[in-house]
Amino acid sequence: MFYDNTNYYYKKKLGQHFLLDKFIIQKIIKTINPKKNDCLIEIGPGFGAITKIICKLVKKMAVIEIDNQLVNILKKNIFCKLNIFCTDVLYFNFVNFAQKKNKKIRIFGNIPYNISTRLILLLIKSINYIKDIHLMLQEELAEKLISTQGSKKYSRISILTQYFFKVIKIFPVIKKYFVPKPKVNSVFVKITPNIKKKHMLKNFKIFKKIITLAFIQRRKMLSNSLSSLIKKKDFKKIGINFKLRANDLSIKEYCDISNFLSKKIIIKKGKIINI
Repeated sequence: MFYDNTNYYYKKKLGQHFLLDKFIIQKIIKTINPKKNDCLIEIGPGFGAITKIICKLVKKMAVIEIDNQLVNILKKNIFCKLNIFCTDVLYFNFVNFAQKKNKKIRIFGNIPYNISTRLILLLIKSINYIKDIHLMLQEELAEKLISTQGSKKYSRISILTQYFFKVIKIFPVIKKYFVPKPKVNSVFVKITPNIKKKHMLKNFKIFKKIITLAFIQRRKMLSNSLSSLIKKKDFKKIGINFKLRANDLSIKEYCDISNFLSKKIIIKKGKIINI
């Protein structure tokens, strides 16, 4: 299948689903509300349907596109004030980019569903340099990002994202608006850094390890899923029932376990080491 105006063949391995509907594009741009001096980065611009419009509203912007053929199309059709990075976004250094611009960045894009979770986790590392993020996500992932304790969709990505970010669903986008049409519907979301965290962590690596272990065996009681890290008697010291399961705990309770264990263990090269 190809895009008629360019003889471009869609690459399934890159998870490409292009949004070409003008009404949805206008809704996205209105939501982002780009300002002249914003430091904008678009992930996966495709044929530049959104890029062309936003370029007219800002002094300069950047795009990250892994497909060489699309990069050539963008160079021919977009204004020269566009800075194009032909690379895999999972290896892009957002911190370095923001430091060079000396301002916080605004990230947006219609990203491949197969890298969405990894990208969000990657952006956590750049949180201090991000103003906001607007992404088109698979509906299922969007639901996970906003799910809270007790929900069946509450998961590792829910907790990690909500600790660092505030996530808001803006509007749904059904699959018929994409070319080629995906198998699932999408949701456009706004993600902003959660600067004032209610629960402070002493060690993020331990926090991440606890959540990972708990949700790998989410149907088991915490006394079993976290047995390699914490004893039953220690759950009582923290004030948490060890008979609960992964999706029963709040973010605060995971923070409490993490902070308790930060006095006893360290994580080195992914391995648990008792202090």
